Amino acid sequence: MFIMKKTTLLFAAIILFSTVLKLHGAEWVSIGKDRLGNELFYDHEVIIERSKDIMEVQMKGIYSDAGRRERIQDRNRAKSTVERYETLSYSLELQQINCVKREFRVMAYTDYSSDGGVLYKFIAEQQAMKGWEPIAPDSMGERMYKAVCRPSSGKKN
Repeated sequence: MFIMKKTTLLFAAIILFSTVLKLHGAEWVSIGKDRLGNELFYDHEVIIERSKDIMEVQMKGIYSDAGRRERIQDRNRAKSTVERYETLSYSLELQQINCVKREFRVMAYTDYSSDGGVLYKFIAEQQAMKGWEPIAPDSMGERMYKAVCRPSSGKKN
C-alpha cells in the first residue's frame, strides 16, 4: 500500500513537472554531442535539490540519424516494439544525480516522435537506495554531473 502511494505520488509529480515545462517552456542548455551526434541538453532553471547530496534534473536528447538507428537496434535487441521509431526525434529524461557519490539514476524517460507523439514511456518505481549507477569518466553523464553539481560541496547554486 505504501509503495503504491509513493508510486502514485511520483507519477503525479512527473506529470505536473512535465505540464509545467510545457506551459512555461524549458531553458535548455546544451552540454554537447555524444559519439553518434545526439545532442544533450538540461533545463538549467529547473534543477531540484532532493536532499543535501541529490539533485534532480530534466534532460532532453535530440537524436541524430545515427543515434536514431542505434536506438532502433537497441530496442530490436531487447525485443521491444520499434513501431514509428523511424520518426524518433527526441527524448526527455528525469534524472537524479548524487553529487557526493558521483552516481545517477533515471526516474522517468520518454521517447517522442517528430510530431510530438509518445513512442515509449518509462517511470521508475525505485526505492531510495535502488537503481544508482556510477558516472563514467569522460562521458555525457560526467558533463551533466559537472553542470549541476558544484565540485566543492557537491551542489549547484
